[in-house]
Amino acid sequence: MPRQQSVTVKALDRLGAAAPAAVLVEHSAGDAVLARKLRLLVAGSDGRSKLSAELGKPIRTMGASHSCMDWEKRKAVVQELDYLRTTIAGTLASRDPQDAIERMWQLPGIADRVLERADSGGHVEEFFERAMADPGRSLEGHALFLSRLRRSHGRKYGFWSLMADERR
Repeated sequence: MPRQQSVTVKALDRLGAAAPAAVLVEHSAGDAVLARKLRLLVAGSDGRSKLSAELGKPIRTMGASHSCMDWEKRKAVVQELDYLRTTIAGTLASRDPQDAIERMWQLPGIADRVLERADSGGHVEEFFERAMADPGRSLEGHALFLSRLRRSHGRKYGFWSLMADERR
């Protein structure tokens, strides 16, 4: 009996781009997270302004949402936020550091809304702690980030004012 073929990057590369792309497009019709990731990849190839605009959409949507998050939805939201964070800190930061700082600054801006919706949001809090550390670690402008955070949120938001105090 012949051995089953493994699905690897090398095996897919031999197929060329068209076949895997068709499968991805087909599956993205039923998977919103996959569709958003593909849109970000395409936007990244179209230029930094298009990527920045695509990154802003899900951040604004998550910040405006009112629905409660159970543990399953919370896990998916944290995964998506983390993907956005790494795309901002990686791809966008390498192309436009100032724009990356602006996008990274938006993540703490939605923290209180997201934390309110999450039931026992331990993983959510951990995500936002990582998001607070990114500007100082991988982007120029840590001081700009913290000054904008303080200016926009003041000291009235408990979680974020504590995080800002820890970073001083």
